[in-house]
Amino acid sequence: SPGVWANTTAGAALNAYVSFPADGNYNSVIVAYDNCGHTFTMGDGILIQGTSGGTGSIAVTSPVTATVVTSPVHFVANARATNCKSGIAAMRIYTAPGVNAYTVNAASLDTRLSLASGTYNIVIQAWDNCGHVYQAPETITVH
Repeated sequence: SPGVWANTTAGAALNAYVSFPADGNYNSVIVAYDNCGHTFTMGDGILIQGTSGGTGSIAVTSPVTATVVTSPVHFVANARATNCKSGIAAMRIYTAPGVNAYTVNAASLDTRLSLASGTYNIVIQAWDNCGHVYQAPETITVH
């Protein structure tokens, strides 16, 4: 909801999981303050899809959706399953519908992919060990 603080962290890095009340599209805004009084803001859309029966999330820290990036594109994401005690089984990056560009059998990924110039509707997907699927869509332009 607008104006609702989900997390506050002192320091130069933020690594947090945020719970959402229901499936749907949300706009997140990260606001950072430096010691000189400057404010820095970054927004990103988040799609929560827990309709597979699982409760979990994917936090994508790179690339930021709706940005222009250069190849190779640096992908960093973490997944969490809150109601599956066995945790996340795998994560995958789709660069187009049905195009598996990268898969890792872990709850996090950190990789660089060489992509041709153009606009991509990326989907980062995770599976937990209980059979639930989570997705995080991103749109990027490679220059």
